[in-house]
Amino acid sequence: MNLTTVRKYFLFIIVLFTVSFSQAQRDSSTKDFTYTIQPLLGFETVYRSAPRPHTVTQTMYGLRLTGGIDLLSGEIEYTQSTGSEIFQTAPEKIVSTDEKLKIGARSLFRLSDIFNMTVRFGGQVKKTKEETTNIGVVTTEQKPIEYSPYLGAAFGMHIGKMNVSVGTTVVINDMNNMEKNEIQNTVAIGFGI
Repeated sequence: MNLTTVRKYFLFIIVLFTVSFSQAQRDSSTKDFTYTIQPLLGFETVYRSAPRPHTVTQTMYGLRLTGGIDLLSGEIEYTQSTGSEIFQTAPEKIVSTDEKLKIGARSLFRLSDIFNMTVRFGGQVKKTKEETTNIGVVTTEQKPIEYSPYLGAAFGMHIGKMNVSVGTTVVINDMNNMEKNEIQNTVAIGFGI
């Protein structure tokens, strides 16, 4: 089986996630092992190739589940976003819906009793559906599934079992053309278990 470099990287991230998650569970008896559920709301800048190459900013929402210790936690995140663009020439309208699943790891650094900083990395799977309206005719196209690595950072406040954070994540779609990379800015409110 011939895997592309991105798929090999994504497979490596999944293995790393599995190993770090199992290691964190083994260490849970001596450290604070926590689970956190975070609803997400934010906006992202994504690259679109039709009708000509450009970027578009759209809102996103989703859910993130993390589990582990501060030094190394596993994370799974699902987000969905929809963008609608209207053009003066054909095609007149393009509506894109993106579904994204991120699997990765994160480290939380406590700056004080209240403030913290998080760095994250992993792999993303993206599925895009595009509806194009051209002279009144609507066509729907499912784009090929994309695999990409991601890196991010967040700054947060931790009060009791609640955590509020503001973060930025860069999804690396093309190392040679940085304009094709996605930037996701989110606000998350987490509840620890």
